[in-house]
Amino acid sequence: ASIDHVRQARRVLFHGVTGAGKSTAAVRLGAVLGLPVTLVDEEFGWLPGWVPRPEAEQTALADSVTAGEAWVLEPDRVGIRPGSSL
Repeated sequence: ASIDHVRQARRVLFHGVTGAGKSTAAVRLGAVLGLPVTLVDEEFGWLPGWVPRPEAEQTALADSVTAGEAWVLEPDRVGIRPGSSL
């Protein structure tokens, strides 16, 4: 993809291992492109006190975000991807 393709992007998925810089890159790209950013672990994966959010709730949250016309996501879990369940 060229830089022009990136500038036109409205749905961006950063995928990689923990500590790879996905969150930093997602936040920066979202700011540059004016897209909403969802930090998956912070917003989907965990409830207060590091209690795992039930899988059905995670799926519903992921579905609601990816149904939108514009988003940036940065999951570190293989199962979280547009068009699939967790």
